[in-house]
Amino acid sequence: QLHCLQGVSDMARARCTDFLAGLLVWSIVLGGGLLVSAGCRAPGRVGLPEELFESEDITKHSAPHRSFDHRPYEFIWADREPETEHLADFERLLGWRIESADDVDATLERGQEVQLWGEYVGLLKFESPVSNGWVRLIPIQPIRLHDPADTATLWLHQPQEQPEEVLRSRLALVVKDTKGEEHIVDFGPLWQPGWRLLYARWPAELRTSAAYPIEIKGLKWFELPPGAGTIHLDALSLFVDATEPVRYPRRPRRPVALRDGQLEGINQGEGELAFPSKATTVIPVGDTNDVSNRLEIEETEAHVFTIERADAPNPAFRVHAGEGLERILVLWDGTIVGEVSFALAGMDYEAGRPVVVRKEAERLYLEFARGDILRFAMQEQTLVVDVHFRGRVVSTWRMALTEGDGPLDWLAVPYLTNGAAGSPLLAVTELEDQPVFLHLSIDPYRSNASRLEWCEEGRQVSAIYDPVTDGRRNDAHERFILTAAPQIGQVLPKIPNPPGERRDELSRRIVLQSAQPTSLQARLQEFIGAEQAGLGAFLYLAGEEIWRQQDESRSFRKRANPHAGGDSVLKEFIRGVAERTEGRVALYTHPAELSPLNAAWSRNALLLQSDATWRPAGPWAFTPRPVFSLLWWLDHLDTVHERFAPGAYWMDGITADPPWAFTDYDRRVTGAGTFSQALFAFGDLFDSLSNGTAVPLLGDARTVQFYGGLLDGVLTREHIAWRPYNPYHKLHRIQPLTVTYGPPLTARDNEKTSAYIANQLAYGNALALAWAIPMDVQQWRAIYTMRPLQELYTTSSPSRLMYSDGDQYLRASEALGSGLWQRSWLYTQYGDDLELWVNGHAEEPWTVQAGGRSYRLPPSGWLARGPDVFAFSGVFDEVRVEVVRSAQALFVFDEDGEFDWDVLATLLDDELPPVDQWEWMAEDQAAVWRPEP
Repeated sequence: QLHCLQGVSDMARARCTDFLAGLLVWSIVLGGGLLVSAGCRAPGRVGLPEELFESEDITKHSAPHRSFDHRPYEFIWADREPETEHLADFERLLGWRIESADDVDATLERGQEVQLWGEYVGLLKFESPVSNGWVRLIPIQPIRLHDPADTATLWLHQPQEQPEEVLRSRLALVVKDTKGEEHIVDFGPLWQPGWRLLYARWPAELRTSAAYPIEIKGLKWFELPPGAGTIHLDALSLFVDATEPVRYPRRPRRPVALRDGQLEGINQGEGELAFPSKATTVIPVGDTNDVSNRLEIEETEAHVFTIERADAPNPAFRVHAGEGLERILVLWDGTIVGEVSFALAGMDYEAGRPVVVRKEAERLYLEFARGDILRFAMQEQTLVVDVHFRGRVVSTWRMALTEGDGPLDWLAVPYLTNGAAGSPLLAVTELEDQPVFLHLSIDPYRSNASRLEWCEEGRQVSAIYDPVTDGRRNDAHERFILTAAPQIGQVLPKIPNPPGERRDELSRRIVLQSAQPTSLQARLQEFIGAEQAGLGAFLYLAGEEIWRQQDESRSFRKRANPHAGGDSVLKEFIRGVAERTEGRVALYTHPAELSPLNAAWSRNALLLQSDATWRPAGPWAFTPRPVFSLLWWLDHLDTVHERFAPGAYWMDGITADPPWAFTDYDRRVTGAGTFSQALFAFGDLFDSLSNGTAVPLLGDARTVQFYGGLLDGVLTREHIAWRPYNPYHKLHRIQPLTVTYGPPLTARDNEKTSAYIANQLAYGNALALAWAIPMDVQQWRAIYTMRPLQELYTTSSPSRLMYSDGDQYLRASEALGSGLWQRSWLYTQYGDDLELWVNGHAEEPWTVQAGGRSYRLPPSGWLARGPDVFAFSGVFDEVRVEVVRSAQALFVFDEDGEFDWDVLATLLDDELPPVDQWEWMAEDQAAVWRPEP
């Protein structure tokens, strides 16, 4: 049984429709407007626009023919025009009717509470006492379509107070093909309040001319929950997507040698990119490679080769290539320490054994009947395998590292994540008390793949070639890297980027992040107050609220949110922070999403997935092409920078995911189907922004191995397994290039704050705070402890990194090989001056000797001694103390407020200032004394 027009009888419904039809005729004759309700209801009330700051009153930008304007302010600014014809615009509802499931009451009206393309939108309401109800909107006659289409879009608006259950309901287009068969084109869940562009790709059976002509029978709102809900609808469009040509200007060349047929994308212009700065890219070789290698053929018939270093003991790699590439054995002094297996998917390896085997200058070439080539070469402790397979048939190249004659221990390496869920692992074994490290990876700068993937808990890596939008794959070009060495530094991949030019500017600043909503004027006053209390130099990350209100877009923005004060308020805030405090403001940018509301919106700007669909970026936006992001910022950087003059740029979004999350599969675009196009486009963007603004750039630490150095600083999210301490890769590979900020401190108790500080000191991170007012003693502990130390260590790798067993110190390689590292008694030295001890053990205290004295470090305790700085949190003379002395201040902390001033004076070898000269805080748990200027 169907409810039509809220249960009105057929006769009453006919009378209602006739009355509306007659009224519409008179309204046309009289030239008047009319709000029509398909449920015979009075029109909804038109609400007043949200109040705006007078300085940024957007009503002056309204279209002159509108008496009022309830469109999103971005629409008003951009004066957007439709890209496609609107088959249904809901400006007139005459003849539309409603069908609904049992017990579901529904109405359809015209509304003006919100607006988009025209004066009116369709306002659809339902009320139901049961679950899983549905409503259908049916036009006066089916919309007939003769030409094939492949895409449908519909604008949807939901009120902010929409019940959560309604947000999970779905909307679909009902279509009947030429055979009379009905199809449901599902737009998916409603998800999000505010304006959204619903998008659906036609099913394959409706993308052929044989299905046409088709009829649009209406819309279906289904999976409705009990209760009530409201949606606004506008601008239903059907069209053929991705037909216009897409051309982008050329950018500087990539400074890596590519094989013939390997796609360079847009990097075919004049000049050369600044990265990678090493021809060896990620291969962990030294500055020179003058050690000779030796290639031996052991069994010609079976094609078994050994490539080894000329001096022993050193790694040797035994290549078994009897039927293609079968496996590689890794040997150390004759012992098999690991085995690498290969898998090739997507093609039938009909060529069998190599038809040509060539040895040239200690390099091995295997050539196959199809013209495919495998090349093997050794650089120091690394075997480099170059793969070049043509024919566009390879879907996956996979390598897996497993143990050899003995077991392997697998170590997760913090900050070596590649931005992926499955992170690469480091393998280690011991041979006669000698550690041997093994690592397997792929060179991303030479890859032609669509994406990389780590499986089996990081032991296996795959280069995957997905088809582009025309159904074909790219040729397979890869460089696999297999390394074995006795020192961890000889195994871990390098970051082939120049160091950040403005990391020194960040080294003295702490980062402040806030999710607390407040006005920019109020935030400035908070900073001024904190400055007077000793906050010092900071960098405030201004979040997305500076751009958007509710669901407007937050990327590709040149104008600030008028509901938060607009351009003038944001500019004054940035200037006020710089002039009245020691702080700077980092301007939030998010070039990884493009809202349909945005002035920059264009279907040609969108990244296409392998199935030719738009890649979503959250519920309200889609992912733009990396090349579009690069060129938009190059075009508008001067405007944005001159308008707001921020102290830094916060490049969120594109640095939170690996470059293969942004692979563009659109065959019309050069470089389609290769993640390297995204890698080089984003790197080009960062380099160009840095050169064009002369202020620091910040990004996400998840992808620091790709963008470290191109970014001056990176922000750590909560994805690091901090203990047991294994900071070698972070300190020796990342730290010389970029400043790393730890995750924001949110702890409000002593034990958690101690653990936080200890972890950040061990990994050489700078301080980030979750900004909260009033500031508490835990925040001040972190500020006074970490700031003077981070200025000394955040831009250089340590001169020594060692672990202690309580009696002696072992170098990192020995400790990692023996397992001692898991005790996490860590010692680092920076240069000749700064020494740092951190106890990362969960239970055992650690007694250290330094400067002729004995210090006991409890779990999460630390000791730092350097030029003009001394920091200690532990037990001295059987007294628990925490103190930091720097050139700027003397800080003491005691959770119980019971300070032993005599012990502190002995510890510092100095007479302490009188108690009345200290500034006390947090119920006398901490105090700070500052020398006179």
